[in-house]
Amino acid sequence: MDDVDIAIVGGGPTGLAAGLYAARAQRRTVVWERGVLGGQIAITGTVENYPGFADGIEGPILALDMHRQAERFGMETKYEGITSITREPEGPQFLLEGDSGSYRAKAVIIAAGADPVKLNVPGEEEFTGKGVSYCATCDGAFFKGEVVAVVGGGDAAL
Repeated sequence: MDDVDIAIVGGGPTGLAAGLYAARAQRRTVVWERGVLGGQIAITGTVENYPGFADGIEGPILALDMHRQAERFGMETKYEGITSITREPEGPQFLLEGDSGSYRAKAVIIAAGADPVKLNVPGEEEFTGKGVSYCATCDGAFFKGEVVAVVGGGDAAL
């Protein structure tokens, strides 16, 4: 069984930022990612609403740079899903069960991110990032002055 100081479930921007800080604090830090490292940002074209990039940056490049920076300080990455997290009855430890092993951690950060709800209509996949968007806050400015259709409710659709 592998022991770590800080286990981070999710390798998107939040998980990678947490990994960077934990690794810089010289804690044995592992990030588990079951999908694409960088999360939704890794499948985004140009990111224009992230500070520090006046001309924008491609999402996959930003994700790789975040990962490389955190690994430079010692963060480790495991490409597998975590299926359960339980508190061990003896001591201040958590037990994580993964797709390919068991792990013990002193602390756990869950940065699982989000998956957009898709309509599964013709053209949706083909035009994602080219007119089909899942984040009005992120992408609304691209459609200024255009006629748009909003599907859904709540703050994500508004």
